[in-house]
Amino acid sequence: MYRGYERGYTLIEILAVVVILGIFTAIALPRFIGVVDDANQSVCDGNVATINIQLDKVHQETRCFPGDTGSSYANLEAFLTDTDYFPDGAPKCPLGGTYTLSGGRVACNH
Repeated sequence: MYRGYERGYTLIEILAVVVILGIFTAIALPRFIGVVDDANQSVCDGNVATINIQLDKVHQETRCFPGDTGSSYANLEAFLTDTDYFPDGAPKCPLGGTYTLSGGRVACNH
């Protein structure tokens, strides 16, 4: 039966593992941040498409866009709060932008 010294990890071995983990983190973190930014942009693009579809629907029904003379909506914000068109509430830009209406189309300014 062996009764020698029990050995643990040396300081050099622990430092090597820490350095390797640091390198992996330095490579992975910017890629993760880029993926999050891309996902937020995709959500914003999807919100713009949804709003534009609903604008087309209200235009078909009333022949007016929000803010036009004769429209039942004073502005885009009033339209976005209508639960008939947005039952889950007004879409919010995940990038902190605002939606603006011009020429019957919505765009996001962020």
